Amino acid sequence: MDLNGFKPVNDAHGHTVGDQVLEIVADRFRSASRPSDLVARIGGDEFAVLAYHVTRESARTIGMRFVQSLTAPIRAGKHTHEIGMAAGVALIPEDGGTPEDALRNADAAMYRAKAMGKALVFFASDMEARKRIA
Repeated sequence: MDLNGFKPVNDAHGHTVGDQVLEIVADRFRSASRPSDLVARIGGDEFAVLAYHVTRESARTIGMRFVQSLTAPIRAGKHTHEIGMAAGVALIPEDGGTPEDALRNADAAMYRAKAMGKALVFFASDMEARKRIA
């Protein structure tokens, strides 16, 4: 998942306000997750969710809970900020046999979501999987 609208917050209001926004987003993501889900910030304004025992439909439901968690504006640094997100979804083993492959393919789907202006896109074999640089 990659946040939409976060860079302008950091640029206009500084990293302290940006960090406050990230903390609020993380709290909302924790509230949107199930007890068995692992939610992690993987860098900058990117987050990942590892959800066990999901079908394509339940993955969509889980993903949409995360999308909906950001519909309300975020109040930080005496301002209100509109933050959205784009999410890519990859399932194991269908979309990658290893967590690394699945994360790379979810990243490709996330870039497709951003390009299409969508909140959630599932990986498809025609998407170019970008190499993740750690």
